[in-house]
Amino acid sequence: MDPIPTQSRSISPSPNPLYGLDSVLQEEGIGNENDPNVQQAPVSVPDQGLRRRSHTEPVEKDDSDFNEADQISGITDLNYPRVNCPEKIVICLDMSSEMNKLSFRSRSGDKFAPLKLIKRALGLFLQTKSKLNHYHQFALVIMQEEACWVSDFTYSAREIIHNLEEYSTTSECTSFDLSTLYNTLKENVELPVVLGDQSVIPPSHVVRAIFIYGRSQCQLSFSDKEAQKFLESSPYFFLDAFYIHEPVADDNKCEETFNTLCDLDCKGLSYIVEISRNPTKLHDYMAQLLAHPLQRPLQSDTAYKIQPLDEIR
Repeated sequence: MDPIPTQSRSISPSPNPLYGLDSVLQEEGIGNENDPNVQQAPVSVPDQGLRRRSHTEPVEKDDSDFNEADQISGITDLNYPRVNCPEKIVICLDMSSEMNKLSFRSRSGDKFAPLKLIKRALGLFLQTKSKLNHYHQFALVIMQEEACWVSDFTYSAREIIHNLEEYSTTSECTSFDLSTLYNTLKENVELPVVLGDQSVIPPSHVVRAIFIYGRSQCQLSFSDKEAQKFLESSPYFFLDAFYIHEPVADDNKCEETFNTLCDLDCKGLSYIVEISRNPTKLHDYMAQLLAHPLQRPLQSDTAYKIQPLDEIR
């Protein structure tokens, strides 16, 4: 693990244009609607979103699942300090072949594979998080048929960005067992323990896994939930999900997969987003994950549109 950085440490903008915000937006034609030099693409395929079920909406479960979720959900009642303590963020990236099959189209008409766009968005996310707090740490998990821990925690966002570029080979995957991910996380992360009044004493850190999944034909499975229950029993463990999928249709499993991801939110504190073929929204949703899990509101309470001053008055 890298030594603890000093407070004066800062990360300058990357010389690699791959991760520069301006170059990303310019190359993809994002935000250039009024630029006469940018050729506007024809009307794009409408984003077919999936509706996230409310955390309080009733859902059919057997008694054992209900009892487990009910016990864990009580954690949301804790009144812990809303502080910007260090985060240990685990990027869990899907490396199935579907991440290279679905195409995103920019306003200029260019097409991009999801994996390429996600790596760019993650580059911006990692550098921004590191600037917000130099004590944030990052790790990397690659997911194919199983989850594999490939990069241990580091303070260096650049190191994780470099490792992301090193992994470019995808493979055909017919299944993914979420148990392998939770078991991997349990084996490699240390959950903080607060001795004393949790409503006053902040934790030394929080752990957040960002689950980036891009399969529309492969439904998630769960063979063992013991590791999940262990991790979710801590009020300082969070899991956010970023689902990239094809347009919803009868011949794919997008809706079933999205519902499974929503069911992972045992405490009602996760941010779960989904995107289909829209590069602008992909970057917007990744930016939403910048908020600290101890400081952000519930996802259902968020609003990202700026209200005009005349409406406020």
